[in-house]
Amino acid sequence: MEIAADCFPPSNPPLGAGLLPRALLFEACEFFDISDPEVIFSRKVRHGEVSPARWAIAHVLIENLGWGRRRVAQFLQKDPKAILHGYRRSRELYRSDPVFYEAVTRLKNVIDFDD
Repeated sequence: MEIAADCFPPSNPPLGAGLLPRALLFEACEFFDISDPEVIFSRKVRHGEVSPARWAIAHVLIENLGWGRRRVAQFLQKDPKAILHGYRRSRELYRSDPVFYEAVTRLKNVIDFDD
């Protein structure tokens, strides 16, 4: 998987946006069939597969990499309250939705592969 250097808006690069978070971003986009990674950062797109992709990314960053909500919010360019909402939804979906569980598992594999 090739990681584009310009996948973040150039005016506001997120803090801690190293290769691993970018790899998670691209893996989530691939799993949820999102053709343009920039929609993950969009404040206007809140439907379809975009929100679950954000939630899966946040879930892995918080649960597996130990990121705080503020850091995740800065990376995804969202409000920390939105991250909290998404994290709560992700925990519910992780337990109840096999497709979401598979998405999170694939993102976790990106982390394991990186080690």
